[in-house]
Amino acid sequence: MLLFPYQADLPHTMLATESIREVFTGATDLTIELYTEYMDLNRFQGAGYEQNLADLYALKYHDAGVDLVLLTSTTSLDFWLGRRDHILPDAPAVFYDIVEKDIAARRIPPGIFGISTAVRYEVAADWILKTLPEIKEIMLVYGTGEADRAFSAPVDNFKRNLPARLALTDWSRLSLPEIKQRAAELSGDKVIFYHLMFEDAAGSKYRPIDALRELAAVSAVPIISGYDHFIGTGTIGGFVYSVEANSKAAAALALRILRGQEPRVLKVADTHQRFIFDYASLERHGIPGSALPPQSIVKNRVVPLWQAYRSQIIAVIAGFASLLIVTAVLVALNRKLGCARRELLRLNAELEDYAHDLERRVHERTLHLEEANRKLQSLSQLDGLTGVYNRRHFDKRGQELWQEQAAGNRPLSVVLLDVDYFKAYNDAYGHQAGDQCLQLVASALKSQAEGAEGSDDVFARYGGEEFAVVARTDCLGAQRLAENLRVAVRALDIEHGHSRYRRVSVSVGVASVDGAATVSLVELIRRADQALYESKASGRNRVTVWAARSEVAMG
Repeated sequence: MLLFPYQADLPHTMLATESIREVFTGATDLTIELYTEYMDLNRFQGAGYEQNLADLYALKYHDAGVDLVLLTSTTSLDFWLGRRDHILPDAPAVFYDIVEKDIAARRIPPGIFGISTAVRYEVAADWILKTLPEIKEIMLVYGTGEADRAFSAPVDNFKRNLPARLALTDWSRLSLPEIKQRAAELSGDKVIFYHLMFEDAAGSKYRPIDALRELAAVSAVPIISGYDHFIGTGTIGGFVYSVEANSKAAAALALRILRGQEPRVLKVADTHQRFIFDYASLERHGIPGSALPPQSIVKNRVVPLWQAYRSQIIAVIAGFASLLIVTAVLVALNRKLGCARRELLRLNAELEDYAHDLERRVHERTLHLEEANRKLQSLSQLDGLTGVYNRRHFDKRGQELWQEQAAGNRPLSVVLLDVDYFKAYNDAYGHQAGDQCLQLVASALKSQAEGAEGSDDVFARYGGEEFAVVARTDCLGAQRLAENLRVAVRALDIEHGHSRYRRVSVSVGVASVDGAATVSLVELIRRADQALYESKASGRNRVTVWAARSEVAMG
């Protein structure tokens, strides 16, 4: 039985569940049936509610034959310590995701073992002082709700061990909107440390990862965080705690108990943090790779085109070189054939048959080379994973349509789409499932884009999980197309193994110009990207439109 304190859709919970299942699946000597419970205590509190949960679990698992209970965080441990005898008094338990201080403050009875956690922000603070010596002040951001208080130990320890030359400003008494407003106005001698925020000072509740995304989107200074699953949300990273590593260590400890190892030899073990950074955030704040600590992990690194497609580029270059050589040979052969034809007029009929046969073979070779050239040209325009047009073809065709728009005073629109939470999907199910998801999304978008707007419009994969459409249509037509695309993706029913992932959606940005407006294609794409960003910032799975007309620009 796996007991989580909060709801199922938290990235922390999803990553932990997947990591535990991975360890259990690898235990081929055991047949394990996993029951998972989500107490939702960050949204529903009270002794009565917790007692009702305990009564439900006692009734539900009375005859289920539960051999072990996995507890995540201090909240789950306290719930179990107070109600273990009522629910499953004889089942051993393994806890994890709990700092050593909270373990020492509790009386852990026999039969309960665990993995300790060490979230140490002071290590990241020492590094940032060496890397950015101009930093004078740290702005500390964390929540103040009941759920936040269960994770307050790392914050308290950070306050006690803060380097002496740094000033500390605690923003926990502010609402998230107030924090965002102040973060946007910070100067370069400050940095933000973000812990967790389930509930802000105004009582508004959040998923901690969503609160971080909102803050990172507006912050003028770098944001340090302490958990690896926050990488990719806008934080530069730091000395982070690995949810995946801690969950797997707890699952491994559980397997030892299930295999019958004597409980007295099972000790509380400590897990180690690592420096992990986000490449895009480092670039945004001008922090070079040379400033990172040794053996740091950098995620989301942008790989140069040559490195990413080296073998393909070499193959294309070799193909073109071969074509040039063959073409030169054919030109030389054609010249020789001209002379040969003049000489063949003087030859007898037998030599004429030979000449005809040679001409036929040369013609077949020429046709073969022309077909190969057409295939190479087609492949250079298509995306290798999804089969739709690639960004290179999109840029080329988009420039042609823009020139026609500028010359003929015609409307033109660009639609950008980004698959929501694709990284979480990729992390949860693996890159192969992620590729399959992109293929299904591309197929759904292509059927709508081509069927709705005609052959002159271009639909392409723009990069990663992003797709684009350039269409000869006005703002209203583009908005209608964007909505059709969004609905088509939302209707997808993607299967993964024995489960279904039904929450695939896209955020959409639309930018349009009418016949008389003077907006470049680059500006039009940038406006569509801004509109896409607003869709993501406003909750995702929605369409945001920007339109430019001859007299007034509208956003």
